[in-house]
Amino acid sequence: MEKLSKTQSGNSYLDAYQIAFDICDKENQTFQTKVLELINAKITQYGDEDESNTKERLVQITTILKGEIRDRLYLQFLKKNNHTDVQIIQGIKKAVEHKSSILQGATIWANSMMNAYTNNDTFIKDNMQWVGYATNWSRFNATASLGIIHSGNKKDALEVLNPYFSGAAVPE
Repeated sequence: MEKLSKTQSGNSYLDAYQIAFDICDKENQTFQTKVLELINAKITQYGDEDESNTKERLVQITTILKGEIRDRLYLQFLKKNNHTDVQIIQGIKKAVEHKSSILQGATIWANSMMNAYTNNDTFIKDNMQWVGYATNWSRFNATASLGIIHSGNKKDALEVLNPYFSGAAVPE
């Protein structure tokens, strides 16, 4: 990868990027970690002045290998193509209103499946009082459903979920 990144003629560094994407998608985590370690060792060998293009390309390859670019692109795609019909889930909510905690949990779960990886938690936020009626296992499922909805957003997922963990400080 370093040789491909160093090459000034043509676009062979693009081949290195493609190989990094392929490793990220298809190889096991042990191999991926070893490649990352080797590339990080090469990055530290470069000074600030020496071959800055190569160093930048190697840093970009580590970003690809960590899956950050893939995750960001998946999240962007799913957000853009989320065509969830909120009226369906609102209709289900009205039909099950206070009949059963199992039905309430199923409604919350259905919402999370409809909005998985999209960060679209408006139904839960808009119906927080209704979701608050959940007890025991249903309450755990409601929190887990937020995790499903925010799965693709690793940066902000903990910020969203933190208030639901026991002992966590509630934001003002």
